[in-house]
Amino acid sequence: MKTTKTLFFVRHAQSIGNIMNHDERAQSEMPNYAYPLTLLGRKQAEITGKYLKNLPDVHFDAFFHSTFTRTKETLGIVLQTIGRDTVPTCDSRLDEKWDGIFHELSKAELQIRYPEQLRLRKRAGYYHFRAPGGESCPDVELRIKSFLEEYRMSTSQCALVVGHGRWILLAQKIIQRLSIGQF
Repeated sequence: MKTTKTLFFVRHAQSIGNIMNHDERAQSEMPNYAYPLTLLGRKQAEITGKYLKNLPDVHFDAFFHSTFTRTKETLGIVLQTIGRDTVPTCDSRLDEKWDGIFHELSKAELQIRYPEQLRLRKRAGYYHFRAPGGESCPDVELRIKSFLEEYRMSTSQCALVVGHGRWILLAQKIIQRLSIGQF
């Protein structure tokens, strides 16, 4: 007998990385995974919690977040808002797609130090390109498929997953069987 399982995906609320441009993030001494939520982000997480609390017939029995501070903080505020005192699962398979040198270096540094990588990225396209020290979209899809399969086999019936924008878009591509062009 098949049982229906439900997953709710929530993108993390606004972090300080979201209010910086590419070059500001590249120059920051704070690593990307450590970006905390902004005051607006904290309010967004609270609003999300209120929305989820008011959904009829939704009873979460599992909660997940990535290893990044912004997802942990978002989920913490959501849990507080919905009145749940539970320890969520931190899962590295939920981490954002890592763009390697493109995450770490400014645009000027990339142009000076890695012009060939810029050319290869343009030729291969965002979906297929794997920067040095980074991942391609198919790499992230493998993590997503692993997470989804483990969830399918779990006893959980309704889970909340707080993750990252590109991760959720790739999960949508998999779940809805979208083509690369549709993604």
